[in-house]
Amino acid sequence: MTLTEKLEQMLMPVVTGLGYVLWGLEFARHGRSATLRLYIDKEGGITVDDCAKVSRQISAVMDVEDPIDVPYRLEVSSPGLERSFFALDQMPAYIGQEIHVRTHTKGAGRKRNFIGHLRQVADGALTIEDENRQMYSFLWSEVDKTSLIVRFDD
Repeated sequence: MTLTEKLEQMLMPVVTGLGYVLWGLEFARHGRSATLRLYIDKEGGITVDDCAKVSRQISAVMDVEDPIDVPYRLEVSSPGLERSFFALDQMPAYIGQEIHVRTHTKGAGRKRNFIGHLRQVADGALTIEDENRQMYSFLWSEVDKTSLIVRFDD
């Protein structure tokens, strides 16, 4: 089990116990320090007070459990409008929406980055349709990062 998986397993009950969804978790080392970033969500959106409340509880748990062996900074925030997806099961609610997909390696047309409307999520894969009506399917294991694209019409 990776440290990120261990942290998610340890912190999810804390976040859900406070009435929030743990949308995602990122852990990044920076030399002799690190950043632990949690994205929380709830119906109606997240406020600064929500982030502070979760941050206090997570800090207390982290002080007791002490799973990180370097000094780190804890950040708690909303996933935002252009949210990243951390799991395939987060995506069905966004079918029809425009997303960006970055793959681990170059694929179709020797590209790594794809933009299109999410058309399907099934069998461990997602399918998008680009502006030229070209369909692309990606196994979740091929995806490095994917996020929602929000465009505001003038």
